[in-house]
Amino acid sequence: MAERDRERLHALWDEVLESQRWSEGTMVERFEAAWRAWNGLEAVAVSSWSGGASAALEYAGVRGEAVLCPSNTFMATPLVTRAAGADIAFVDCNREDLCMSFEDFEAQVHRHHPRAAPFRAPAMRSTMYRASCLTHAIRDEPRECWLCIPRK
Repeated sequence: MAERDRERLHALWDEVLESQRWSEGTMVERFEAAWRAWNGLEAVAVSSWSGGASAALEYAGVRGEAVLCPSNTFMATPLVTRAAGADIAFVDCNREDLCMSFEDFEAQVHRHHPRAAPFRAPAMRSTMYRASCLTHAIRDEPRECWLCIPRK
């Protein structure tokens, strides 16, 4: 950390400590407002993957809708999807890389007309390029993201 930032950081920490609100406090509200202003989009701060996934699925309106889920995934993915009220349709994974099969993904899209599907960006890179018609941006950052499929 740059020395020039130390005093400001400690002042912010002191503000949180003095407020006795570790979450959902004014600091979080200020962060969300700054994010919203910078990006021109709504924002919600979360403290975990499951919190972010829950918020994304709620925002996407998946309740009662189909959501595709890879058959080879961390158990939290289908659990948070089920908790959001979605109907889960599993997509087969490839033997060679254990990633979602693009061929089965296409078949499941046609069969279930899903509202969303999770992707792990680096593992799905080649598949994502082939599926680029479904999303606006493809990034190389190692993170999971939710692809929301717009209705026609």
